[in-house]
Amino acid sequence: MPYPSRFTPYGMLSYSKRQTHARRIYDVLVEGVGDSFDTSPDSLEAARLYARAMVLASAQYQLDRAGNNRLPLKATELLGLLEKDYQIVPAADATLNDRRRELAARAKISKGNRQGAMEYALRILLGEAFIEYRTTPIQFATVSPYLPETIGAYPPPGTEKKTFRLTQRVAMRGVPVTITFETIGLSQLPIAGETYSFDPDTRNPNIEAVTLEAVVGATLTATFGKPHEAGALATNSNPAWISSKRYVTIVTTLAAATNPETRRKINELMARAARGVTQWEICHNQGQFITDDAVLGLSDCTQVAA
Repeated sequence: MPYPSRFTPYGMLSYSKRQTHARRIYDVLVEGVGDSFDTSPDSLEAARLYARAMVLASAQYQLDRAGNNRLPLKATELLGLLEKDYQIVPAADATLNDRRRELAARAKISKGNRQGAMEYALRILLGEAFIEYRTTPIQFATVSPYLPETIGAYPPPGTEKKTFRLTQRVAMRGVPVTITFETIGLSQLPIAGETYSFDPDTRNPNIEAVTLEAVVGATLTATFGKPHEAGALATNSNPAWISSKRYVTIVTTLAAATNPETRRKINELMARAARGVTQWEICHNQGQFITDDAVLGLSDCTQVAA
């Protein structure tokens, strides 16, 4: 920080080793005059150059302030407009620094959700309260069910969704069965060769993927591996595939993990940045692991002994 002087009035003094704008401008003006006039500190020409330097410096500081308003961590007058652009609703008791941090985090994740970007955004948002952003290593990731194609239907992108309901019970298995059906809503008729997920609920033990062998009018022929009651639904779009490859653990301090407002900010950030298939949890690294903790999402990350 330069020493207090006539070039560092309030508004121009900053924590920096560099000279103020006023001092640099004054030196340039004096150098430009050269030996044509007396520029000693008590001279009339020095006073004129000083006044001119202070006016130009004041204008430059205004330009600097305007430029800083486009930076999330320095915005002041335009902070509200930037929050509107990023759809941020700050808490009623949020400080200026809190609002800037949240804005900076949103701005960062708008450029991508790579792990490095997510860690940077969370570090800006939480400061020292952020500890770690954990992802599941590929070698430890699990997929459920083991063969997703046996129960789900995964049509190519752009395929129109079709849904129909069985009007007859399917009792025979392992052999071609011809039964009647009815479409639901504005759904188009199914076509032979399409794969449908019947009883499309992963909690239903009878869920299965079946390829239609023939469709004539309101009847279809297919070979089923499980029984289905009349009224069972079938859809050509049921991505019944669960994987822990996209599971993320956000580790924070105990105070941050138990603070509702902090958790809200983290959840909003993840909801905007993470992919639709990503799941996450917020936990802390202090205390003991309690398996019957009634407060969901507040379990710690302390390793459990075998």
